[in-house]
Amino acid sequence: MLDGLIKLKELGSKVKELGMSSVAVTDHGVMHGVVEFAKVAKENDIKPIYGVETYVAKDYRSREGSIRRNEDEDKMFYHLTLLAKNFTGYKNLLKLVSIANTDGFYYKPRVDKELLKKHSEGLIALSGCYGGEVPGAFWTNRANPELGMKKAIASVEEYGSIFGDDFYIEIQRQTSDAASQEFMDPLLIDLAKRVNRKLVATGDVHYMLHEDAKIQDIFWAIQEGRTIYDPKHMQMHTDQLFLKSPQQMYELFSDLPEAPANTNEVAEKVEKFSIFFDRVQPKFIDVPEGHTAQTLLRELTFKGAIPRYGEVTDKIKERLDYELQVIHDKGYDDYFLIVADYIQWAWDHGII
Repeated sequence: MLDGLIKLKELGSKVKELGMSSVAVTDHGVMHGVVEFAKVAKENDIKPIYGVETYVAKDYRSREGSIRRNEDEDKMFYHLTLLAKNFTGYKNLLKLVSIANTDGFYYKPRVDKELLKKHSEGLIALSGCYGGEVPGAFWTNRANPELGMKKAIASVEEYGSIFGDDFYIEIQRQTSDAASQEFMDPLLIDLAKRVNRKLVATGDVHYMLHEDAKIQDIFWAIQEGRTIYDPKHMQMHTDQLFLKSPQQMYELFSDLPEAPANTNEVAEKVEKFSIFFDRVQPKFIDVPEGHTAQTLLRELTFKGAIPRYGEVTDKIKERLDYELQVIHDKGYDDYFLIVADYIQWAWDHGII
C-alpha cells in the first residue's frame, strides 16, 4: 500500500501516448489490479503483461527475517520480478501469490525457491531491483568483491536452473543514489558476461510524471507512519521513478543498448491472452422431449403457483412472467431446475 501513485486508467492512456505496445504491472506481493489492468489494456489496444514483485525467503513458512540488509543472509527477504509468459504462467502467478499471502506472510507475503520450482512453468523471472538476491550478494559483500561475485553467480545459476532461458539479470539506472548505481552497474554488467545471461533494463516506475516525485515522497512517509520531516523517514534518493518513453530508456542506456533491446525481447516472449472467460453454467439433463429448460421451468412454476396462491390472477401471472424472463435472460433456467430437483429429492427422503 502507498508504494506507488499510478492509476491504471491513466497508465493505459500514457503507454499508448508514448507509442508502447505493451506494459507490465508488478505490484509488491499482490495482484489486486489485474482485472482492471486487463480492461484498461484492451481499451487502449496494448498487451498487458501480468506480473508481481515477489519476496523470496529461504523458507516461506518461517517466522523470522527482514527485507533490510543485514549480515545474516539466510534471514533476508529478496525481491524477484515474475512475469506471466502465457496463461499457464498466469495461473502459476496466482498460485504463488495466494500461497505467499496465506501461508507465507510474515511482514511481507513470501515464497521460497522450492515453491518457485513447483510453479515456474510459463513464468519469466528478472533478478530484481537493488533489493534482489543477486544485487544483494554485492551489497552484503562490499568489503570482499570476489566473494560477492561468487555468491551472485551461485544465485544466478540457481534461478537459471528454475527458469532456464527465461531468467534475466535486471539493471536499473537513476532509480537510486548515484553512488549506489556507480557501485552496482559494473558488477551487474560483469556478472552478465560471466554467466552468459542477458541484461534487461527496467525503470522501477512508481509514478507517472517527473513532477509527481514529491507526492511519492509523501506517500512513503504515510506508509511509514512518519512525516517527511522526520529524520527517520526513508528519503527518496532520486526523482526519476516516473514512466519513461522508449527513447528516454535508450538514451539512459546509450552505452548498453542491448539492455533496453532485451526488454523488448521479454515483452515479445509474452503471449497475448485473456483472463476472462464465458460463464460456464450447469445443464439440467432431465428435460422431457418437447420442452426446453425455459419452458419446463415455466410449466413447473405455474404448476407450483396454484396450490400456493389458489387462483393465478393477472397480477400474479404478470409478476411470474417478469421473473421468469429475468431468469432466462441471465441464463439461469437450468440452475433453477437443478436446485428444484435436489430440493424435491430432499423432501421425498424426509431430509427437509
